[in-house]
Amino acid sequence: MQSNKALSGQTAFITGGSGSIGSASAKLLAADGAAVLLMGRTLGTLEKAQATILGAVPDAQVQLHVGDAASVDDVQAGLDKAYAMRGRVDIIVPTVGGGPFRPLLMLD
Repeated sequence: MQSNKALSGQTAFITGGSGSIGSASAKLLAADGAAVLLMGRTLGTLEKAQATILGAVPDAQVQLHVGDAASVDDVQAGLDKAYAMRGRVDIIVPTVGGGPFRPLLMLD
């Protein structure tokens, strides 16, 4: 069955996923149908954010990745995991870090 949600089929990757901005962004994206990968440095806080999102959007697809957004390797691993969710990454919300983010047209 095809969903009529605006972001159905898309994937979002969010650094700082357990923080206020990251988790609020994730909740809104999930409500609009996006699969969401939350990245943060502490599993426990990521799990709390995931539980909050799933409480508000029970049918959401929310996965977690523990890593530091200032680490190129951690960000790449997160992007790989986000890509594996639906075979694409459409949305990046870099609320923290200083990793390998650059203008969209400069990405590989």
